[in-house]
Amino acid sequence: MSLHLLLIDDSPGDARLVEEAVRMCPDSCELTFATTPDEGIKLARSGRPDIVLLDLNLPGKGGAEVLAELRASAWARTLPVIIFTTSASPRTCEELYALGANSVVIKPENWDAFVEKVHTI
Repeated sequence: MSLHLLLIDDSPGDARLVEEAVRMCPDSCELTFATTPDEGIKLARSGRPDIVLLDLNLPGKGGAEVLAELRASAWARTLPVIIFTTSASPRTCEELYALGANSVVIKPENWDAFVEKVHTI
């Protein structure tokens, strides 16, 4: 059985890094990308991924707003959503958990650590 991962991130570079890390994963994983918040919500609704990796800093509707919108939908209340971001303050993390984030993961700058984080997720 393959895990379906949805990445919502506007950075093509970060998307390529996640794609490469997933490709190196020993377990089978299908990866879908969304580069805008609305596209991500649409793909989450139609594709029903197993996990959503959500960037915090998206253009327009930010990651916190996307998370709130997902949690307001009955079909997505139990969908695991992991905020995958370059930085988040402790206060921001508290707010994200209050909105229903399952986890907040800081993107490591080191490639090996990045791959390890993606495989852990």
